[in-house]
Amino acid sequence: MSPAAERPNVTVAIVGGGIGGLCAGIALRQRGFDPTIYEATDELRPVGSGIVLRANAMQVLDRLGVADEVADRGVEIGSVRMFDARGRTLMDLDLGYERERFGHGYVYVHRAALQRALVERLSDGPLRLGKECTGVTQSDDEVTLSFADGTEASAPAVVGADGIGSTVRGELFPDASPRPTGVVCYRGVAETTLPASFRETGWQVWGQGTRVGGAAVDDDRVYWFATFGDPLGDPERPEQLLAALADRYRSYPDPVPAVVAATDPDDLVVTELADVPPLATWRDRRVALLGDAAHAPLPYLGQGAGQALEDALALARAFDARGNPRAAFRAYEAARKEKSDRVVAESRRHARAAQLEHRWACWLRNRLFGLVPERATRRQRAAIATLSV
Repeated sequence: MSPAAERPNVTVAIVGGGIGGLCAGIALRQRGFDPTIYEATDELRPVGSGIVLRANAMQVLDRLGVADEVADRGVEIGSVRMFDARGRTLMDLDLGYERERFGHGYVYVHRAALQRALVERLSDGPLRLGKECTGVTQSDDEVTLSFADGTEASAPAVVGADGIGSTVRGELFPDASPRPTGVVCYRGVAETTLPASFRETGWQVWGQGTRVGGAAVDDDRVYWFATFGDPLGDPERPEQLLAALADRYRSYPDPVPAVVAATDPDDLVVTELADVPPLATWRDRRVALLGDAAHAPLPYLGQGAGQALEDALALARAFDARGNPRAAFRAYEAARKEKSDRVVAESRRHARAAQLEHRWACWLRNRLFGLVPERATRRQRAAIATLSV
């Protein structure tokens, strides 16, 4: 009899109903486990606007049975075009390489559409809303979660998938805190149609102290982001912020000015960027971390969701093979930690390059884009697209 056939029917409690938590729930259920997802909010509200799902993320979604549905709800892009602030091409990446080698390319989708697809896949799945975790207590046999509403829940294993500000991580590793960058990111969704040349193309403009980019997420909506080293204004006054962004980008190449101008202030999301520095471990006995709670990267590689999705698949496979929570968590961490630590470090390097402010440093950076051989970019992209599970 195989180890998987001999395993006990372990019940897993997942703290956090974001992308990582939902996918972990789907992956565990596919393998016959009985997870319960505890989400702090009273209703599932997607955090952010749009999201890019690179080839590794789409491969995981394929194995969860939702890749085609997510692709149908979003836009698969065939290339990424990178410009300087004057509209000169720095690099044009053909993403057909990922599709040919890995079977999937890049998909931009609205976070709400992705979330709906995952919740529907859970169908009658055990999603408990209004359960804000406030404490984690372990005994030899189980873990007890305390919630803000005064209730408790116990399970043999707990997964903390509660984001970069994770309560579970704080309980396990009180000294492990997010690492701020001093960079502010503005994200929005504009109701507009891109010019034909950009409808299936991602775009980025690398400026002086800023990077702006985006892509279509459906037929008439465009997701965009912009980063600055200093705040442009009060986050509580989105109209003021959009006016400041429009002023900063008025001379930028298409489609930047039109996309910013078409954004509703209510759709503007402002966040101060931070990451989670590599932890010595993601686990403590019967509790483990997943996604941003364990290894939040900066968004410059588009890997927040991708790494969480790989975690979800690795976690389910580890439980399928081991069954015992402690052994499963050891195997899960061994499968995933090296790659996710590398992504966090590489994302931080990209952030430093993107936020250069000195004019000559930006000039040199932009010149170097044209000197990077295609084989080098493909090697870097393949390293991310290759699943670690």
